[in-house]
Amino acid sequence: MEKVKEPKANWDSAAHTIFMNACVEEVRANNRNGGYLSDIGQANLHKKFNERSGRNYSTRQIKNRWGVCRSEYNTWKTLIQQASGLGRDEHTHTIAATNEWWALEIKAHPEAAKFRYAPLAEEEKMLDVFDTTC
Repeated sequence: MEKVKEPKANWDSAAHTIFMNACVEEVRANNRNGGYLSDIGQANLHKKFNERSGRNYSTRQIKNRWGVCRSEYNTWKTLIQQASGLGRDEHTHTIAATNEWWALEIKAHPEAAKFRYAPLAEEEKMLDVFDTTC
């Protein structure tokens, strides 16, 4: 039997906000088991996201999004720690650093390039969800 490939999930900013709101709710309800949500938390997250977004994403797509968000938070947290004392740009909320600093960081962490001109989306919510496990 041939496996049917599911369509790629579209994680636009609206979907990301809905996802992170539901993640925060599940973490605050103590539906976490280590670095991920418990089975109850996963089921609740999946249901809440699909109901609120009007989308029909699979459990796998939701789990993959959790992993992507956790990875992005880890990268952002590393950058923030490296940038200690540099501050933030008041308009873009990105790290206020020189081009040379960014070149070195991106060379060391290529995944950091996405944060050169845009900050971590939903940073406070990401901190609530991932900081204790990252």
